[in-house]
Amino acid sequence: MPAQSRPSATAQPVWASLEAVLLEYTERTADRVTVRRRLRDTSPALAQGMADRRDRFYGELREWATARTGDAFRATLQVNLAAAAVMTAYERWQCDEPIAVLLDLMRSCLAQAGAGLRDDRPA
Repeated sequence: MPAQSRPSATAQPVWASLEAVLLEYTERTADRVTVRRRLRDTSPALAQGMADRRDRFYGELREWATARTGDAFRATLQVNLAAAAVMTAYERWQCDEPIAVLLDLMRSCLAQAGAGLRDDRPA
């Protein structure tokens, strides 16, 4: 994960940090997101390579969330839920639409997924 996209170790809840990182990363790599989507749609072999990269990215997020919470189970649940929300938005988005549409879909999906998560900060 690029250093500029790494979540900060603030008092912000892990879920809020995950949302911020995923949205910022997508916005910063918007040109590549569109190209990757077109390539994925045309080549299953390339799609697998992209999936491997995505899995590494989410693996790093899981490690970070585990370090933040001390709870590997909860961290894995939160990252997997965020990944599912992002993929839902990505699947709905058409690559001929502006990246702003994808970001809005991501915000909506992440908000819906996050609505079921309680604050993970210590009381």
